[in-house]
Amino acid sequence: MPEPIVSHSKFGLFLHAAAVDGPYGAILLMGHSCSGKTTLSSLLSDHFYLIADDLVFARSLNNGIWGVMSGRQIKSMVYENDSTYKEILQEEDRWYPLHAIVRIFAAQHTDLKPLSSIKTCEYLMDAVFEIDIQRKKTRPDLAQRWFQFAVLMARQYPGWQLQFSLEKQSVVSLLQKRLDETIIKISDN
Repeated sequence: MPEPIVSHSKFGLFLHAAAVDGPYGAILLMGHSCSGKTTLSSLLSDHFYLIADDLVFARSLNNGIWGVMSGRQIKSMVYENDSTYKEILQEEDRWYPLHAIVRIFAAQHTDLKPLSSIKTCEYLMDAVFEIDIQRKKTRPDLAQRWFQFAVLMARQYPGWQLQFSLEKQSVVSLLQKRLDETIIKISDN
């Protein structure tokens, strides 16, 4: 049986990331192993629905927006030879529309800064290649496709660098405030 991570690359990309469903859509949380993705998604889960805490699958939906869902859900269906995974990939109401991409770093104080599209794309590719099978068994055509997907996502969605401490309320309120400001700026344009 083909590896689900390799076999589904034409639909989207698997990311070593966490995701929560915020007030305006999914917030993708990326960071190297032990950077605090699980800790942060746990902190946020009191306010936001936890979509995934380690493996996220992202794809472009028919309406031009990107959606995310638990990568473990897709991966387990393929391993169990459950034919419904192809339907799930196509059913857009099962996807959480993406709103923001956040690269996280543990720190003493909480701070959120915007990232350029180039830096956001770089961090997305880091999240792609943090997955062992994608790093070890990548064909050049797959890596090129993943890069194209990362470029599209980075151009379409705001990227943020979040340095966070474990002060729960400061992380939640800062994320909500900045994401609210982003929505206001987008709607004013």
